[in-house]
Order: sequence, then structure tokens, then C-alpha cells
Amino acid sequence: MSDGANTSGAEEAAARADLRVTEALRQGDEAAFARLVDQHHASLRRVARLYVSNRAVADEVVQDAWLGVIQGIWAFEGRSSLKTWIFRILINRAKTRAAREGRMVPFAGFGGGPPDRARPLRKPSAGPRDLPGASAPGPGGGRAAPEGDRRVAGEPAAGADPS
Repeated sequence: MSDGANTSGAEEAAARADLRVTEALRQGDEAAFARLVDQHHASLRRVARLYVSNRAVADEVVQDAWLGVIQGIWAFEGRSSLKTWIFRILINRAKTRAAREGRMVPFAGFGGGPPDRARPLRKPSAGPRDLPGASAPGPGGGRAAPEGDRRVAGEPAAGADPS
């Protein structure tokens, strides 16, 4: 036999196995789900860890991915292997979680914990003073007068109450 025939036979066998597992999951077979979890959970956790900050978050992402598998098993069309579909769910959930985690500031960053454990807050990428055309702080820490304003620093504007 040639390698092509062996590959084709192996692919057909894997597709049949995926179909059996998919049908079992659709019928609510908990043992089939437990076998699937036993087979893929460790690998899913390792992949999730590549996207998120720590093990606890990775575990949450994997758990969320398993819920996605259960909820979406009726949508699985078999265009890829079941394993590929499960990992795609995991990666999408992990990317979403990583993006959300990146937008969060840890509570320790607010000075609620001991100083040696607090992490510094990140500087915002573009604050109002960092925008093009923003004026620099003027004398005494205030904002500089707009261009064309001829007042002396500390002098009230024309028509302002001097008291």
C-alpha cells in the first residue's frame, strides 16, 4: 500500500470517530464528554496559558471553552476534526480573555496592598495633554494661555470681576 492510501484510511477512521463522539455528545452522553475532557484538557490548558497571564485564568478559559463545546455541538459541521474545532473555540476564548485582562488594572496597582507588592500603573497611551496641538502647562502648573491671549500671567481676563 502507498502512504496516500494509509493517510486516507486514517483520515476516514478519524472522521468516523469524530462523528461517533459528536453524535454521543448531541445525545447528552456524559461518559463521551468525560473521555473528551480527559483526552484534551491538559493540551487545552497549555495552549490557553500561551494567551493569558496565569494558570488560574487559563483554567477559567479552558472551562469556558468546554462550555462552548457543549453549547455549540449542534453547530459542529465536521468540516474540520473535532479536536481542531475544540482548539479553535479555546483560542478564540483565550484571545478575548487576554484582551479583557489587558484592559484591567490589578487592584494592587491602586495602592490597596503593601508597597512592595503593588505594581505600577501603566501610563495611558494618549491623554489630553499628549494629543497633538495640546499646550504645555503654563506658569504655576496651569495651562498656557491660548495663542492670541495677550494677558500677563495672573491677570484677570477683560470683563472679569477683579475680586
